Amino acid sequence: MKIKKKTLIYILLVMAIGFLASNYEPAPEVTSIIITAETEIIDNKVLQRYQVGNNEICQTDCKLYSTQNDVEYVTAIVRVWGQCNCRVIG
Repeated sequence: MKIKKKTLIYILLVMAIGFLASNYEPAPEVTSIIITAETEIIDNKVLQRYQVGNNEICQTDCKLYSTQNDVEYVTAIVRVWGQCNCRVIG
């Protein structure tokens, strides 16, 4: 059985496309979760758990959230006064 050169090229092209398609894995979807904390007023001062520019507590809470909910931690930052924007994959 003899295969024409043109047919062989088509077969190899289809196999290459199939190989590439079988190895395609979409990028993981990043989900944002807003974590809020209660506001307390003590001695006429407003105390917030999350303050803009102070991201350490927000990051710690986001890492704890990701561990408890079996998702992967990406990043966390305080975007709005009192709200922690936690980004996870899962």
